[in-house]
Amino acid sequence: MRLENLRELVLLKKKPLLALAVLLVTVTGLYVYISAYQGSTLEALRESWMAKRKQQAEGGPASMATVHAQGVRDLAVFSGRVPYKREFARLLSDIYETAANNGLSLKTVGYKPVIEPGGDFMVYQLNLNLSGRYAAVKSFISDVQRMSEIVTIDSLALSGAGPTQESIELKVQLSAYFRTDGQ
Repeated sequence: MRLENLRELVLLKKKPLLALAVLLVTVTGLYVYISAYQGSTLEALRESWMAKRKQQAEGGPASMATVHAQGVRDLAVFSGRVPYKREFARLLSDIYETAANNGLSLKTVGYKPVIEPGGDFMVYQLNLNLSGRYAAVKSFISDVQRMSEIVTIDSLALSGAGPTQESIELKVQLSAYFRTDGQ
């Protein structure tokens, strides 16, 4: 009796059973593909990754030539970001423009050149006194940090005019780095 019931069920439900059989074959085929082909590829990639991690932990790249080549590339990028001394006026103009674009008023500016001993670089130490809203000050600081030239923020001092006023004073000391060769 059970066999007859099973035959009737198969005859009545041909399409769903056929779809189930196709799905079962597809899942079995994908499982075999993943475990046979992708499993070995994944294991090879994992071993390569572990070898690179071990190499990095033991002191970085394998050869001194690789380290030297990377150092030369890094120095070229650094040199490209350091402008010549003759571009000081342009950089100062960019800083003024950044302050104006952020709605800050420039009160005073002072600068002092410092030549690094034994090097081809010099530093202009800039002291700026600005005033404006707090949001404008935050935006100005962010814009200075994103400048393509190497400009560092050495110190900041904020002071408010009063608890009811939105205007604040900003005293910022910047260092701008320049090349002295090829002036």
